[in-house]
Amino acid sequence: MLVRVEALYAGYGATPVLRDVSLEAQPGEAIAVIGPNGAGKTTLLKAIVGMLRPTSGTVRYEDRYLTALRAYQVARLGLVYVPAERELFPTMTVLENLELGAYRNVRAAALQLGYIFGLFPRLKERSRQLAGTLSGGEQQMLAIGRALMGGPKVLLLDEPSTGLAPKAVAELYRNLSQLKSAGLTIIVTEQQVRLALSLTDRAYVLEQGSVRLSGRSSDLLGDPSIKKAYLGVA
Repeated sequence: MLVRVEALYAGYGATPVLRDVSLEAQPGEAIAVIGPNGAGKTTLLKAIVGMLRPTSGTVRYEDRYLTALRAYQVARLGLVYVPAERELFPTMTVLENLELGAYRNVRAAALQLGYIFGLFPRLKERSRQLAGTLSGGEQQMLAIGRALMGGPKVLLLDEPSTGLAPKAVAELYRNLSQLKSAGLTIIVTEQQVRLALSLTDRAYVLEQGSVRLSGRSSDLLGDPSIKKAYLGVA
């Protein structure tokens, strides 16, 4: 098992958000975490990558426990988080933003840059353009491209379709499918439930900070309760 979360409790101050959450991801597997707003999806990702210290429970990556590590230490191990806000540097160019992501292996930056430009040709076309002038879809490409510059083993994406036009969302998920086919482990939270379940191998449904359902994504796509709650099908 590449990533294993066990009996995780986490929150903000005295406010609990996650309650007894367990999750696992194997190498090369794509995992979806779905649920309504406020269910704890972002909190879960932040707890995995060390941005939030759990109150109890464990997060393990390969044979190492992560719960005592800081976020930069977790990132250096190969778990990279792309927040919903993208957090680009708007007054820096596309190329400069990408280069900032090469902290794990500067010597391999040129090779990785070529791979990212092949995956996202538009970023190559706009490499000298300021990040703040890109469209929403292009900014999401850039945020993911920057994360890939470090050669991560696990890519954690928080609501990647947020604020994107339908055409940009479709393009984004084609790119994510390519990354999955290349063997990258992906954990994604999403409001676009059908897309997330179509991309991923397995999924977890969070409600009020706890896992209510889990299973193969294809099975959850056909689950009547999922259809009613998230897909608008009675």
